[in-house]
Amino acid sequence: SQALEVPPDLRFFLAFNFLNSSALLADFLPELKELLLRLGPDQVYVSIHENGSDDGTANLLLGLVPWLKKYRVPHSVRVNQTLDYNATLTGLRTRPESVDRIQWMSMVRNAALVPLYDGSTGLWPGVDPDKLRVVFFNDVYWKVSDFLTLLHTNDQAYDIACAMDFYTTFYDTWVTRDIQGRVPSGVYPYLRERKSQRLLKEGKPVPVRACWNGLVVMKAQPFLKAEPPVRFRHCGRARGQKAKEGEDPCYASECQLVCDDFRRHGYTQIFMNPQVKVTYEKSDYGWHRKWWQSWLDFALGMLYVPLWPMFLPTVDHPGDFEECFGSQPFFVDQPWLCIVLSAASCLGLCTGAIMVPYHYRYATGCKPLNAVKIK
Repeated sequence: SQALEVPPDLRFFLAFNFLNSSALLADFLPELKELLLRLGPDQVYVSIHENGSDDGTANLLLGLVPWLKKYRVPHSVRVNQTLDYNATLTGLRTRPESVDRIQWMSMVRNAALVPLYDGSTGLWPGVDPDKLRVVFFNDVYWKVSDFLTLLHTNDQAYDIACAMDFYTTFYDTWVTRDIQGRVPSGVYPYLRERKSQRLLKEGKPVPVRACWNGLVVMKAQPFLKAEPPVRFRHCGRARGQKAKEGEDPCYASECQLVCDDFRRHGYTQIFMNPQVKVTYEKSDYGWHRKWWQSWLDFALGMLYVPLWPMFLPTVDHPGDFEECFGSQPFFVDQPWLCIVLSAASCLGLCTGAIMVPYHYRYATGCKPLNAVKIK
């Protein structure tokens, strides 16, 4: 349909990080080839960064290079790479236990964007940076139709557009924050805010404070033109350490911090598109694409909603949760209610029987972004 055409004036920098992904690549690479043929060599650059795999991932990625050359697709495919973007981690292919995971992940993601950062793509001279999009793919199952639908999120009026990712239940609850900066649930209706629930039910893009969710399209301007330019980063310390003066108050994902930094630079239009569902297991992908599955989720989710007042706290919780998530977390606090809701989910064959019975002092994530001074 016309709505799913690729605008001819846009350019796409496709970024990929792979580690031990050989099982996934059997489905991933054919879909990528189809997408590249759809976009054409004049609209796209492919940047792949792999480090430390021991399952044949590197060889599979190298096998893609002749195809990219045949179809004249500009690319950078780097395998068995060491990271040398931080002097303390020079020469490492895999993360040692002594290195914080988010520090490592921020370096890995930046490595995938190096050709964009340093201008070595040599592409698109004179192209308006506002027409350039950065697209990040996690190790997920997806289809070309997912990319096209995500691209047209909110009639393309966005700074960041995210899919929804599932590992049985909604997966990326650590990064995602609703429009009020609160943590989502792993089960439908995912977000607490009523307008967001209505948009989800209608399959319309939902404004959020932060998201990533396995597949994301971002404007390139903050990476290229902002002062200082946006980069993937960590909050300056390892998990469990207290923040020093000037550091981010809470331990957070590099993906959430990118959303935070976009907002700080005035790029505040961030949307999660419930029409785009990607998964980390092939079987989950088939399940979440069934047309009736979302209606079943909705029906079962409505069983939860009347009970929410029973487990939403009415007083502030001290400590890490209050500092990083605010005073009204979404998670179930009473064990008996966890059992009831999980049983309802299981009996209804909803997205899964895991109701997110996390402890409410979940000491990760960042302070709700509406509580941060953002202009």
